[in-house]
Amino acid sequence: MATFRSIRELTRALQQGSKLLSNMFLQRKTVAVKYDDALDTLDGDEDINISSVKMYIDKLNLGISSYLAAENNARWDQYRDLIRWLQSITNPYVHFGDLDLADIAIYQHEYHRHLGARASFFVPDDYEHRIANGSTERYTSQLAQYGKMTLEDPRVQPLIDSIHRHHKGYDQEGYIL
Repeated sequence: MATFRSIRELTRALQQGSKLLSNMFLQRKTVAVKYDDALDTLDGDEDINISSVKMYIDKLNLGISSYLAAENNARWDQYRDLIRWLQSITNPYVHFGDLDLADIAIYQHEYHRHLGARASFFVPDDYEHRIANGSTERYTSQLAQYGKMTLEDPRVQPLIDSIHRHHKGYDQEGYIL
């Protein structure tokens, strides 16, 4: 299994296959890729055959997966450290997230569960207006997974009610505009 010791190695490996992958992506809706097109993509190197390309792509995928798994473990360790630190201090924790079901779930499961009443979800005064002008797609994409979540913090119930009433969610980036 290929592994990468640095982001530079991963980037170099991805760049080596980027032309071929780009062409394969562009050709994905066609039944077949013409031999001449594939040869042009590979800079005329006829020694590369389909099985070696597949092996190369599989090797890249394994390397990327192992790199991401290592990154995930590092992020999990950082998250645990953050929770331990937040539990060790007495300050309140205010979660500034998107006004949508997924972010409420993150708040409840990753922060409120560990910090209790010291944790709160920031709900702006104009939340009703912002949600009414939010994204239906965001709501629809999250409804199946989060639509019937168990409420752990009753203070977010008015926000959840508004999200369901308007069938919309709102990105926090909207506050920048």
